[in-house]
Amino acid sequence: MNNLFENKKVLQGLIIAGVVCLCIFFIANAKNVMHREYKDKIPATISVTGSGEFFAIPDTATFTFSVEKEAVTQKEASDAGAIVINKIIDALKADYGMNDKDLKTTNLNISPKYQYNNPCYGGYCPPINPKVIGYTFNQSVSIKIKNLDKAGEISAKLAEWGATNVYGPDFTLADEDEANGKARQDAITDAKVKANVLAKQLGIRLGKIQSFSENNGGGVYPMAYDAVSNQSRGMMEKSVVPQLPTGENKYTSTVNIVYEIK
Repeated sequence: MNNLFENKKVLQGLIIAGVVCLCIFFIANAKNVMHREYKDKIPATISVTGSGEFFAIPDTATFTFSVEKEAVTQKEASDAGAIVINKIIDALKADYGMNDKDLKTTNLNISPKYQYNNPCYGGYCPPINPKVIGYTFNQSVSIKIKNLDKAGEISAKLAEWGATNVYGPDFTLADEDEANGKARQDAITDAKVKANVLAKQLGIRLGKIQSFSENNGGGVYPMAYDAVSNQSRGMMEKSVVPQLPTGENKYTSTVNIVYEIK
């Protein structure tokens, strides 16, 4: 009886050990299969970069002007600045047909002016208690000019009307999507040509596109001049209209395309 019981225990142990071994075998085999499948799912790839550019003549000019006024009280500074700003905006609308969509305030600030005690270099130095001696009004407005023939005239008029500083012009396209699209197409064509040449040199065939990315840019930056200095030269009475050649804007695109290798 005891021998039979011991034999059953031995048999049970062998069965358990066998099951464990089978489990380990199946798990290891499954991992190997999954690893091979994973490797099979990752295709070999090749990456190429292409660049393109497109030149376009601008059709829109943007200027930014500012008005700065100083006064003893905050109200006086605000009123003095508002009078000039309102005069300029009314003139732009009346004389050049601009509307609210063409005019945008980019900054408005009224800040105090302080007077500080003179610094001391020895002995007792009294505490510095700044004193408010006035206020400065500053407002900046961006204007969009669609008639480029009037851009030089308007820039000169801004000084006549009392603008403190004039920044611009910034020549752009009203719709830059088309220009960027043409630069992108040029870059894609460049990348495809490079990919085909490289595939021929390597003796491979190109498959499906695995990924695509793009960086683009372009445009010009506005230049600034001091309207007050022009006024001091006698331009307040009659401004000389400057010539404003627009030139061309360059739009660029750089793309990266990853191909599968067959």
